[in-house]
Amino acid sequence: MEAELSVVGAGIIGAAVAARLTSAGHRVLILDLGSPEGRRATTLSGGMVRAYDPDPVTMELATTSLRIYGDPDRWPARNRPLEMVGALTVAAQTEADTLHHAAGVLSSAGLAGVGVTTSTVRGVDLAGGVALVEPSAGYVDPAAVTASWLTQVQQAGGSVRHRMTVHEVVSGPGGVTLSTDEGAIRVSAAVLATGAWHPPPIRAGGTPVGAPARRARSIQVATVRHEAMDLPTLVDLRTGAYLRPISAISSIIGAPHLRWDVDPTGTVEADARHVRNIVELLTPSLPWLEQASLDRVICGFDGYAPQAQPMHHLDPTGRVVVVRPFNGGGVRVAPAAGAAVAEALSRQLSVLS
Repeated sequence: MEAELSVVGAGIIGAAVAARLTSAGHRVLILDLGSPEGRRATTLSGGMVRAYDPDPVTMELATTSLRIYGDPDRWPARNRPLEMVGALTVAAQTEADTLHHAAGVLSSAGLAGVGVTTSTVRGVDLAGGVALVEPSAGYVDPAAVTASWLTQVQQAGGSVRHRMTVHEVVSGPGGVTLSTDEGAIRVSAAVLATGAWHPPPIRAGGTPVGAPARRARSIQVATVRHEAMDLPTLVDLRTGAYLRPISAISSIIGAPHLRWDVDPTGTVEADARHVRNIVELLTPSLPWLEQASLDRVICGFDGYAPQAQPMHHLDPTGRVVVVRPFNGGGVRVAPAAGAAVAEALSRQLSVLS
């Protein structure tokens, strides 16, 4: 397997990093322990993309990513992945000043039509709250976006290998050796974007390197059928509950499922009580939901950093980049985060060469 660089992890973040490295002229090998059709954080994500986030760093990444998702010139055959249905972010009235400030920042960044309201918006009752409205936001299909980036890597001469476990990463002055199921792979540098899975052990110059802590948490969403409606995406910061339309007559609904330390290699069992809780949390804003027909429950997991961590860090040799998990928001920031990680590695390679 000839490659200059390797990316471990073929989720949306790993794919974004690999595509950006490929655009910069690097030959990339992507390794992933799952199958192409595997049900993991990327394929199970609701795919909602909006610019606003309470964290200003995340908001900057999300703003850049929203532009990329909506720009036809950035995608094959000018087929942008963004479904521009609009987005509502609802908060308590005490957060009105915060949302007004954010609306000003986003408007200054060039996002059109951003505003704040306390009125019902497209059939969504704010239930006493205040909402930031983003007309240019919406959702993407995360699996399709990831597949597009992986195809870009392959068309440029790179490779994607699924069902491949990386057991250890050994870095030194001359490069990086990945110990895999099919033997040792030698590259100049590697990116570990493993999401909910802990990255493989790293030895830098013979010394074990401890990885920052991360935990896997259950994801559980449901799909519902309803009368034909023109719905935006909805996130209620008061409860964490959310909705994303799939079509005019069906939607995904969800809320945080606080079941921690699940086994990413195992099966997450459906929690009927949690589905009822999602409906109860969203009903004040969407009264029709109580009569909506439940279609199916979808279970999975995602990776979370238990404390604040930088987006990525280098091992002591400067040849291995470890990307932190994105706490359920990887799809929303993937284009910008992938570019930032790739550019950091490219700069580091220039220093090492």
